[in-house]
Amino acid sequence: TANNLFLLNEASISGNNFTTQVAGNISIEIKDRLDIRGDSRIETATPGSTNAADLIIKSHEIEIAEGSRLVTSTVSSGDAGRLSLFTDSLKLTTGGRLSSRSSIVPGSENLPSGRGGVISIEGYKNLGTSMTIDGAGSGIFTNAEGTGPAGNIDVRATSVTIQNGGRISVETTGTSSNATGGSIIINTTDQVTMTNGGSVTASSTGPADAGSIFINAGQQLEVLDGSSITTRAAKASGGNIDIRAIDSIRFVNSTISTS
Repeated sequence: TANNLFLLNEASISGNNFTTQVAGNISIEIKDRLDIRGDSRIETATPGSTNAADLIIKSHEIEIAEGSRLVTSTVSSGDAGRLSLFTDSLKLTTGGRLSSRSSIVPGSENLPSGRGGVISIEGYKNLGTSMTIDGAGSGIFTNAEGTGPAGNIDVRATSVTIQNGGRISVETTGTSSNATGGSIIINTTDQVTMTNGGSVTASSTGPADAGSIFINAGQQLEVLDGSSITTRAAKASGGNIDIRAIDSIRFVNSTISTS
């Protein structure tokens, strides 16, 4: 608990559950600003059969930049923790990311069977967050590499801006039909704007179905200048896309597709 918290120059806060006991959560409450940059991170993980800790962060403003990240993960049969953000302003820039994954350890023959964690974002003192994802490598990601399903992404916001190659992505490369991709759910009160290559994607390259995309953009959705909303699957079913807005939905030189 603090007024402000800065993680700089590869600083880290981590909780890895190597035991068979239930892990306590990592809870961070910041009155004003949380700033993470310079390849720094806050993470929870499990290499065994017990679930990883949840990561719960409350702050008026959060900015994650310069390759920094918030991560929950599993490499075994335990589930990855939930990543929950409560903030009025979230900025992911210059490679800053939120991610939850089940991943294969390089050189290991063991496939993770645990579930990927859910990523949820909502307002702290306000009803929703103002969220900006800016730049290639920046974004929100869930994936599944083993036999367990990927986690969902759930955003409740006043506005969402995804630009300059920023992404929201759920994917599965898992080897089992149970390793389904997560779904993306975005609810805003004002608008969703995607420009200059911003993307929202749900995909599967294995035998499991890809997740679906639901966007309730509030007043309007604008998808401009090479941006895209897509679901796709190579060997299974692609997910649905459901888009709603009160006033207008506008695509200019951009793509919406399922395949």
